[in-house]
Amino acid sequence: MTLNNFADAYGNPVGVIVKSDSHIRYWAQIYNGNETVLPVEPQEYAFGRYVRVEYPNTAQRRQLIGIIYDSMLLNPSFGSLGPRLASDDSQRAIFSPDYLSERAVLIGIIAIGSMEYLANGEPSPDSIGKEQGAPSFAAELGAKVFPLTESEIYAFHFYGESSEAAPALHIAYISQLLSAPFGLLPQAALRILDQLEPMFPNYQRHLKIIRRNILWKQSIEPAR
Repeated sequence: MTLNNFADAYGNPVGVIVKSDSHIRYWAQIYNGNETVLPVEPQEYAFGRYVRVEYPNTAQRRQLIGIIYDSMLLNPSFGSLGPRLASDDSQRAIFSPDYLSERAVLIGIIAIGSMEYLANGEPSPDSIGKEQGAPSFAAELGAKVFPLTESEIYAFHFYGESSEAAPALHIAYISQLLSAPFGLLPQAALRILDQLEPMFPNYQRHLKIIRRNILWKQSIEPAR
């Protein structure tokens, strides 16, 4: 099974990369109703959701892993004071069809690492195919964005440092999120913990310590 084939079988894309602000910050445009067979549901690109982005060299079976930390609405008619021929979308589809296709939802993605996939489409089970933190390679314009499944999230976080080592929880990218100067990232980190705590009950104490540290940091920063 090729990576392009397993992508369709392992989940539907929600959008494509259209812009980057840096090596780790990207903007993706969510598909509208005319671009997909099945409509993209809001929960598929919710704040704090894990996503993967296809790398251009699919032969390597490596995917960029990121987190949605922001969103933006684009409206081509904003600020326009001219006369309007239509007042709702049903009329705009007749009088101004281009208007509907030009409206867009953008999501901000911060890259937190990458992960290799096996030929059968499953995530690599060991540490060799995983990196957490700033990924080695950047995404490209037009790359498809997929929401991560629970099994993919689990595989990205739980593995052994070597084939002989016992698997353990890894969240090395948390410090990257908390040190970046973007106001919503601490909130995204809390949403991440909401997802990880039920997945890793044996690490509840560690994750709760991280949560308390984030909340404490948020409480004192406004006072600076």
